[in-house]
Amino acid sequence: MPRRMSRRSPFLLWRFITADLFRLITLSAAVLVAVIALAAAVKPVSDGLLQSENFLKFVLYAMPPMLAYALPFAAGFGATLVYHRLAHDNEAVAAHAGGISHKSLLAPAMGMGLVLAIVLVLLNEALIPYFLFKMQRLITRDLATWVVQEIEKGKSVEMGGMMVHARSAERLPPAPGSAATDVLHLTKVAAIERDNAGNPESEVTSEHAWLIMFPWEGFGNGGNGGDGGGEGSVSAADQGKSRVIMRLENFVGKKGKSEAGARKSADVGWSIPNPFRDNVKFLSWRELREISATPERMNWIDIWRKDLAFCVAERQISLVLRNQAGTGSLVLRDDQGADVTIDAVKMEPFTRPAAAAPSANAWKLSPAPGKNLTVRLRHHGVAPAANDPAVTITAPHAVLTIDIGSDRLDRALSMRLEMENVTVDEEGARPSTQRPTYRVSNLRPMNDPTAGLLTRTSPQLLVAADEATRQQPATPQLIAAVNDLAERIARLKREVLAKQNERMVMAASCFVMVFTGAVIALRLSKRLPLTVYMFTFLPAVLCIVTMSGGQQMTVQSGTPGLFLMWSGVAGLLLYTLLQYRALARH
Repeated sequence: MPRRMSRRSPFLLWRFITADLFRLITLSAAVLVAVIALAAAVKPVSDGLLQSENFLKFVLYAMPPMLAYALPFAAGFGATLVYHRLAHDNEAVAAHAGGISHKSLLAPAMGMGLVLAIVLVLLNEALIPYFLFKMQRLITRDLATWVVQEIEKGKSVEMGGMMVHARSAERLPPAPGSAATDVLHLTKVAAIERDNAGNPESEVTSEHAWLIMFPWEGFGNGGNGGDGGGEGSVSAADQGKSRVIMRLENFVGKKGKSEAGARKSADVGWSIPNPFRDNVKFLSWRELREISATPERMNWIDIWRKDLAFCVAERQISLVLRNQAGTGSLVLRDDQGADVTIDAVKMEPFTRPAAAAPSANAWKLSPAPGKNLTVRLRHHGVAPAANDPAVTITAPHAVLTIDIGSDRLDRALSMRLEMENVTVDEEGARPSTQRPTYRVSNLRPMNDPTAGLLTRTSPQLLVAADEATRQQPATPQLIAAVNDLAERIARLKREVLAKQNERMVMAASCFVMVFTGAVIALRLSKRLPLTVYMFTFLPAVLCIVTMSGGQQMTVQSGTPGLFLMWSGVAGLLLYTLLQYRALARH
């Protein structure tokens, strides 16, 4: 009885095909990465954010991140060339005649695709986020260093259409609680703002100025206008830009042909394009999983976290003071650390005459029925001392304002006490004096919760805001702060979901594109190689387009966008299987 012969795997053929695949995919990926990295450097150079000595460094930093986009196309191109040569030289026919099936012939392509997919996953976990962050630091976080260097060289710097010249520039730390990333102190400043045609539109000169740099990522429903004004919305064109405020002191300005005028202080602001945003693409897979616990790691979340911290602090302070008023006495601190005692038994929201509704931060302090409100403090001289004369002020009532500022980027807690028709008794001075108004500014609570709240995470602050709301009605300011932070955290979670799936889709597409290139090359062996590659390239581009559109849709609406994101890979895989079925029939 004849013995059945076992069919051996074509290891020698697999080795040669794998070597060709590795060589051509590596060469194609190297060329594509170099071209894409150079293209990525064009915009920072044209915007003046990348200095010539950092150009090569930027291109080298850009290569690993650009590999994520180049590798799938390079894999498809390399597989197409290798298998087209195999089919065109009739080696595939010979292999098939020798008993090697199409599945066995395609095994090296599938193995190489699996290896490349794993490599892409590892790159996204370790190298790509790191080098993206290095690129971002090179053109944004070093913006302050670049300004200092240029000014020290005696050159002018141009940012967002504003040309600034100064005698000196000094880097200062941002104020505690501020969302600013850098602060520069400039002396002997001259600035010119140009219109779209490049003609001077306005100019200012000042002895001192401060350049305050903020991240603008994530602003969509709030923020400040470019001139330092009140709350406003940021246009879509401003998304992804960095905000710079130049704070002028004792300056002379001129706009157009108008005459120059002097002012004590003013803020002039503009935005600077930032091609690489501070977002989830800088995070590894592990960090993406952990970001929900500490979303304030993103600057654009931290801005709203600090805003909510100040709003919660205002609520907690007002609640503590209302409880103190119930005992008949409130105790505050002035800017010199001395006690300010207010004898009041009632504290209620105050409606200013010009306001249609009670102010969120103004409270009316009332004394016991039939009595006047009494305030005891110390009158400080030039050098405050413990023996400064005590001052007693009596008035029918007082208005206490708890102010956290109108600029969400630069909150600061302060309190002031305003009284009308007052009688002032100063220790050692006789007789009493009558005044129509009296104001005590720069007051602080005895136990200021602001510092502690600023150290809390976003989820902890949302819980604290909920507790403050249960104890007393929430103000519109607090409600807006809670909604803004919660909305941005929800958006961050959607971005994390989109980024995680984008990386998985990119790895899966890398696997599928190698398989697609090999199948199409065997299927169309009589066509020219570039013509064959077009049948791989166009479906692959459609896959990338659906992935990009699905990512944006996921960020906007959540899970439904995942179906679009994965549909490109699913469609490419279906297209490849249909081509393979046609190949297997013949």
